[in-house]
Amino acid sequence: MTAVAAQKLRGLNFSAPLIATIWAQSPELLRIGGPAMEGLSMVSFVDPDNKRPEYLQFSRELKEKFQKTATARADRSYEMVQILADALKRCKTIDAQSLKAAMLQGEYQTLLGPLKFDTYGDVIRPVYEIMVRDGKFANGGEIQ
Repeated sequence: MTAVAAQKLRGLNFSAPLIATIWAQSPELLRIGGPAMEGLSMVSFVDPDNKRPEYLQFSRELKEKFQKTATARADRSYEMVQILADALKRCKTIDAQSLKAAMLQGEYQTLLGPLKFDTYGDVIRPVYEIMVRDGKFANGGEIQ
């Protein structure tokens, strides 16, 4: 829907900045939106220029095993499963309270980078401005 909305706005000569949410960070946005996406900006914790060795290995294995390219959705899903698996291993009993307590302990080093949860369960991690440049997602820099 973001791609369609952007195309309609561009067709009406809308010239203000286009801003989207992390949910729009997908290959479909670029494929469907085409040139209308150029310059679109979003805030995301998924760095399209990720060069971490563990991420590159994940991306390579995904391509080899499933003939799929790593996407922001796949990255987020894999990270979530890794965090849950780690927290479940540390639970004395498997219930919601134990899982929450385990997840709040310490930092996680994930394929997307470091993260930790605050006492309310909110995620603390680097976030970036992601922009569409030359038909691709590009990291516009970390937001402080």
